[in-house]
Amino acid sequence: MTEINTRKVTGGILWTTLSYLNNRLLKVLAQAVLARMLTPELFGIWAMVQVQLVFYEIFRESSIAQVLVQRDYRDRTLSNAVYSFAIDFAIGLFIVQIILGYFISEFFGSPIVWPLTAAAAVTLLISAGSTCHRSVLVHQLRFRELMLIDSTANVGGLFATLGWAASGAGVWSFIAGYLTTAFIRSFLLRRRSGFRFSFYWWPNWPVLKEVKGFIGGVMAVQLATYTNNNADTLLIGKLLGAASLGQYNIAYQLAMLPLFVLTRCQVVNFSVLSQQNRKQQISFFYQALSLNALMGAFVYGSAFISAGWLIPLIYGEQWTDAVGLFQILCIYAYARLFFKTFGTLLNATNKAGYNGLINWLLIPLSIPAYWYGAQWGGTTGVAISVSAVLGVAGTLGFLLVSTCVAQLSLGNVVKMIGLPTVSMLLALYVVAHQPFVLHKLFEPFCLTIIYLLIASILSRGEVPQTLVKLGKKSFSRPT
Repeated sequence: MTEINTRKVTGGILWTTLSYLNNRLLKVLAQAVLARMLTPELFGIWAMVQVQLVFYEIFRESSIAQVLVQRDYRDRTLSNAVYSFAIDFAIGLFIVQIILGYFISEFFGSPIVWPLTAAAAVTLLISAGSTCHRSVLVHQLRFRELMLIDSTANVGGLFATLGWAASGAGVWSFIAGYLTTAFIRSFLLRRRSGFRFSFYWWPNWPVLKEVKGFIGGVMAVQLATYTNNNADTLLIGKLLGAASLGQYNIAYQLAMLPLFVLTRCQVVNFSVLSQQNRKQQISFFYQALSLNALMGAFVYGSAFISAGWLIPLIYGEQWTDAVGLFQILCIYAYARLFFKTFGTLLNATNKAGYNGLINWLLIPLSIPAYWYGAQWGGTTGVAISVSAVLGVAGTLGFLLVSTCVAQLSLGNVVKMIGLPTVSMLLALYVVAHQPFVLHKLFEPFCLTIIYLLIASILSRGEVPQTLVKLGKKSFSRPT
């Protein structure tokens, strides 16, 4: 990559992260308002519906249309084939979701889940084909436009959700916001991509066969990820009830919030890695992994120490049980950050099959662990199981496989992950055992100073140099 391209990518990552952070903070604000208007049981019902919605989202965002990023969307034959297949797939998934909604409803013993999932399934038709337009923008590195589109759609959805909730719509307010967001996003993506696809009811299967390995590998990854990430919701909802699921779901979403923000750069990373040669890929990956580790340790350490007073303050005292769950799930989310970073490298280098293999191998471990955790310790037991299996064990598996398959230096990878992790653990210990009585508002500030000091000492000055270089590249004006 040239210097100009490096600046463009760095600025794109920063813009993407900040914009997504803004969107997520708006959602947290709306969620905090809803948490005071609705009961944990209604949040639990919505979590049951999301079991199916997430099934759709992971395919919509990361499977079929992603091949247009890895390859070249300007190949009309390929792009039209992928576009046609994506629409046909969305229509088929719409039918499947309505049918599965009935069985999900019966599984949870909650009749209202079926009409809710059927209504939410309409988004599949609204958004059909729109992700191909998103892939065009991603391939062109037009991330500022993408973030403006997502911001506009999210704000529209939030107003719809809050408006319906204020009118007494209850759990249906979530559906109103979900449909509104999908409509606005789909409309704007089609308008801004500037690329005209042609749709055929019968896609060009010979062309699709050329990329079936990539599409199949990514789909396998997403399906395994879905199974691992939603088995806990199914078991809690079935064994412990909607109220417990509501507490767990809030804690889970809050723990995943920093991860979602930090991993928004993965869409930039995937696009860049797909267009680089081997040497450039390794160099860029090391930079991305190092930055993710530094930022991830800081964010999750600060969140861990602030959760005890911040969650009840924002959401209300009825959500106090979510605090301990959140702190446990921080371990999972922090480890998941590296999980996703390794996965992006494997997908970009056309080795998505290894990505899927690891995720599928985790399923026989995760589901029994969740069940045992629920029987042993309720929602706390499930949170511990999630952190242990999907967090620690899953990341170790990805680390070992990725270093072998991608021929990375194991020592470099361990150093990049281990240094920030050890620094934050030491910083947390120092703050927890310091002899002074600090006000709760000052604990994150002290933690930050101690963390940066320890990380700078252990890295022999590399950490501050890295942060300074990042700042210069992010804010310097391209030539």
